[in-house]
This record gives sequence, structure tokens and C-alpha cells, in this order.
Amino acid sequence: MSEIDSIPVSGATALYAIVGDPVAQVRSPQVINALFAQAGIDALLVPLHVPRARFADTMRSLMSIENLQGIVLTVPFKVDAKALVDHMLPGARAAGAVNAMRRSKEGAWEGDMFDGAGLVRALQDHGHTPESKRVLLVGTGGAGRAIAIALAQHGVRELALSDIDHARAQEVAQAVRDIAPNCRCTIAPAAFDGHDIVINATPLGMRPDDPLPLDLAGMGASHVLFDIVPKPDITPLMREAQTRGIATIGGKRMIEGQARAITEFFGHRV
Repeated sequence: MSEIDSIPVSGATALYAIVGDPVAQVRSPQVINALFAQAGIDALLVPLHVPRARFADTMRSLMSIENLQGIVLTVPFKVDAKALVDHMLPGARAAGAVNAMRRSKEGAWEGDMFDGAGLVRALQDHGHTPESKRVLLVGTGGAGRAIAIALAQHGVRELALSDIDHARAQEVAQAVRDIAPNCRCTIAPAAFDGHDIVINATPLGMRPDDPLPLDLAGMGASHVLFDIVPKPDITPLMREAQTRGIATIGGKRMIEGQARAITEFFGHRV
């Protein structure tokens, strides 16, 4: 077999793109392309760095490519993408953002949000099904809002939101109540009594000199801590939690769960 014959990409390969500004930091191409390869799927996800000033024009051009079947959106385009899709699924409408788009059989573009779905899958993979649990979510920005919506959709009994931006937390709480009326959603300080799962959805921990985003006093072996910061694999917050006997899950697992959910959204079983 010649070297060119061994190249897996062909004219029939289904193409997908991940669009961001910047895009060099994304992990989705490695994770999703590995899923394609493991499942024997003739498909490829490629990273595309699109400057924000040219986002709308570039996206319209990409969406006209017939064998480009789906697009993943990363920062800063998740909110901007709402204007491009023909139809937003309920999770995207509630989150107010889109991070994956697919072309339907009829040619229309549908959008959904999977930041929260990735976290839910990671919890499930580690034996912590969110159904009927009591959850404290610290941070209600873009990722936090998507996580809150996904948790409510997956049947958490109580969801307490904590954020220094009280108005933003109130807005997310109302979105949760609208999409899941049976979920008791409140605004609360970052106190751990009465909660089963604690989630850090703040950006603190992304830089080496960041302070810990949570005071872990009061947490113990009965709690699960999820830190959505993806790097390093064991964040300082997770390391501190582990010294207290607290089960931890990191952002890398959320990315992996999100990748599986997006791949299935694109119509592939993995």
C-alpha cells in the first residue's frame, strides 16, 4: 500500500468544523476524531480560527458547503451563533447560546447547547446520577447557565446558584424554573450543608496564580466536587478536595462527555 493510499480522508468523508477565536487551545478535534476512528466512521472534525470581525460572513460561507454537515462553536461565538440557525432546540433556547449546529435532511440548520450535557455525562460515568440530587452550582456565566439547564432537565431535586453577580444568578434561576418547574432553584451563598454535588463553574483555576474559587470548609466524604476547569487534569481545588476525602471530577471529563453528546447530535453512534 502506498503512503497516499493509507490516508483515511476521502472525497466521501463527512466534514465537521470547530470555530473559535482563538482555536489553538481546543481539545475537541483530538477527542471527537478519536471517537470517529474508534467507531469506524468516515468523518473528520477540523479546527478553524475565524476572527470575530469576520464571523458572520465566514459562517455563511461555511454553511453553504454541501459536505460540511456540522459546526461546533467555542468562545466567543456561542451567543452569536443563535442568529445563524433556523431552529434552536430547547436546551439552546434556555441557555441562550449554541455550541453545536447540524444540517438537517431538509437543509435547515439546527442548534443545541452541550456544555451542560457534557457535565451530566461525566457525573453519570462516575456513578453520580444527578436525578433527585441536591446541587450547589458556583458561577452562572455562559458555562454555568448551560450546566444549570442541563441539571434541571436531568431531574435534580434542588439547585442552589451562587454568584457574585446576583442579577445574573436570578436570571439563570428563572430560566431553570421555566424549563423545569419541578426543580427547586434558589439563590444561595456557597455553603455546602444540604448538598450532594458541588460544581465550580467559575473561571478561577485557569491560571496558576488564581486563588481557590471555593472555601472547602464544611465539605467531606459525603460530597462530590466537580471543577469544570479543564487544565490541569487535577486542579488546585481538586487537589485540596482530595486531601479532605472528597470525590472529585475534572473539566477534562466534561469535555469528553460533551464530545460524545455532540457526535451523537451529528448523527453518529459512538
